Order: sequence, then C-alpha cells, then structure tokens
Amino acid sequence: MFPNVMFDCSYIASDSSEIGYGWYNGPRDSDKFAYYEMPEGYWESNGASLREGASDARHTEQVKRVIRAARKASERAGAAGVV
Repeated sequence: MFPNVMFDCSYIASDSSEIGYGWYNGPRDSDKFAYYEMPEGYWESNGASLREGASDARHTEQVKRVIRAARKASERAGAAGVV
C-alpha cells in the first residue's frame, strides 16, 4: 500500500527467550525480519546489540543510505514546489 515506506524493526520477547530484527520493505540488500534465540549473556554484555560485528556495520550503512536517499527526495520535492 505504501511502497516507499521502509520499516527497520527490532523485538525482544518479554521473557527474553528470543529476539527479532530486520526490515519490512527495506533496501534490496537488507535482512528480512526474522526471529532468533536470545544470545547467551546478551544483557550482561557491554553495549548489547542485536547484530554483531560486520552485520551491525552493514546495517548502519543501510540506514545511512536510506536517510540520504530520503533527504535527497525531500530536497527535490521542495525544489519542485511539492509540499
């Protein structure tokens, strides 16, 4: 219904048994939303993150690309007088 809206979602079960993260309608190279078992020691780790290492870096770059593209589209719309 809204093909240009992207959702970057994350989830942690109330009993901490599982986590979920990924995109709905995200970039072509994005992770689709999926559920995973809660990583061992998640809450005790310093700076707990859903994604690890290279996966987290890739996700951060995806978010930056989406934000840049949205800003450019907004600027183009503004320059064209579209509100």
